[in-house]
Amino acid sequence: MNNIGPCTIVDPSPPEIFEVDKEFHKKSKESKSVAAITTFLFPNFSNIFTEYIEMGIRLSLIITNELSDKVKSDCPDEVTKLMDSENVEIYVHEEDMHLVSFTQNDCGLMLRLLSNSNPPSYDYKRIFFQSPGALEWGKDLFDHYKHNSVLLTGI
Repeated sequence: MNNIGPCTIVDPSPPEIFEVDKEFHKKSKESKSVAAITTFLFPNFSNIFTEYIEMGIRLSLIITNELSDKVKSDCPDEVTKLMDSENVEIYVHEEDMHLVSFTQNDCGLMLRLLSNSNPPSYDYKRIFFQSPGALEWGKDLFDHYKHNSVLLTGI
């Protein structure tokens, strides 16, 4: 972890809390792949992921069991469309993730973490890393969660 380098912390304003980080999204659209571990999805997730697919970006997602149940129930057509794409892998992680989200593209990674309080809380801060060491650490983190997840193959 010592090699992940410096970070930038962004504390979004209340109107921006439920929006995609614009700069990170721009860098993701310039990438060959995007990997995410997440406990939530933005309301416009289908549009974002469809845009990535149409641009030929490889998308690998690890979601919680709770989120899997929610999207299968609330938007089965969107999930089926994603699963049918050859550039998309969706995995379900059934254990506690201990984070809100992690997303990595070819340029950097973004974390949304829970606090150490009891019970844990989320303050909406976004933490960004861009060093080669951070990218390697992010790949290892994603692989760890992927190894402990199950590929989603149907609704």
